[in-house]
This record gives sequence, structure tokens and C-alpha cells, in this order.
Amino acid sequence: ASKTKEEQRQLQDLAAESPWSLTLRDFLAKVEAHYGLRLSRRSAAHPQGGRMEIWYLQSDDKETTVHLPGIDLDEQLDPFTTGSLCRRLGIPPEDFGLPPEEPYDETEMDLEN
Repeated sequence: ASKTKEEQRQLQDLAAESPWSLTLRDFLAKVEAHYGLRLSRRSAAHPQGGRMEIWYLQSDDKETTVHLPGIDLDEQLDPFTTGSLCRRLGIPPEDFGLPPEEPYDETEMDLEN
């Protein structure tokens, strides 16, 4: 199915508005390549019977383990979710083009005075 010029233009506009494009698969590949955290899974008994897959990231020395509940490797991550994953993994968000974590400053929140 070929797209019309108008459809192509709209798609390009959408892509330009949202330069963010990162799937969970891409994120995990980068995490493994740069930080040695490997995606693993094991089968476990499901609380309602049957089996379920438990996905997690684990470092080679097994010191770091982060569980990833209900993951879809082709899911598009938004910047908020990516930042949250970075925090849980102890990875600088700048490595994914996000602003560095800023310390929480209560004075900025006080807009009354």
C-alpha cells in the first residue's frame, strides 16, 4: 500500500514533533552493551495455576537484579518511563539523551511567596 504525498508529509511531521523513538528492545540492547546487565527470564508457577515467565535484568556478578513485570520488547518507551528505568538500574539518564537527574528543590515548588 503506497502512501499519498499528504500521508507521508503527516508522518514526517509526527516524527519531527516526537524525535523520541526507543523500544524496550533497543533500551535493553544498549544497557547490555554498555553496562553488562543481561535480560534473563525464568519460568515460575503462576498464582492462578499454570506457568508464567518472569523477566529481569541481572549483572554478570549477580549483584544487581531488576525485575521487569509484564514487558513487551517492542513497546515504545516514553522519556518518563526511560528515566524511571535508568533510575532503577543506576544508569545516567544522559546516556539516553535525557536531562540529568536534578536534586529535588523544594523552593522551586513554593510559588505562593
